[in-house]
Amino acid sequence: MAVTLSTGIINKTISTIFAHLEILNLNSGSRTVRVQVIDWDNRASLFNSLVPVADSNTVTVSVQDVPFHYEIRVTVPSSRNLIINTFAIDNATFTVDNNNVLQRQLVRVFPPFPSITKKVKAKFFIGRRIKFKKKK
Repeated sequence: MAVTLSTGIINKTISTIFAHLEILNLNSGSRTVRVQVIDWDNRASLFNSLVPVADSNTVTVSVQDVPFHYEIRVTVPSSRNLIINTFAIDNATFTVDNNNVLQRQLVRVFPPFPSITKKVKAKFFIGRRIKFKKKK
């Protein structure tokens, strides 16, 4: 059963340029995660995509130029052995204080969700995948 987790609405600080997620898959098989970044100032979807995460790997997603009020939602097939942390980062890619939501702080939300009336093309990138070696 899929679980949707939310940061809640974040008021970004002046130095925030990117909404940034790091997804770690500790499962023995790959998982697909839906990542959504919502602009609540304009009720617009900035990013809404399925992101594959291979077993024992991490994936990063960054969305540029987030608005003053934004939310990050992540829908996972189950929350077991998937660790998701969200950060705000500045132009130099440093973490911005007070705009970070860690796995244990994400809130489970339940559909139906309010409609988002429009989509905005946002600049984003999905980062490299890092394979972790399992200890023998």
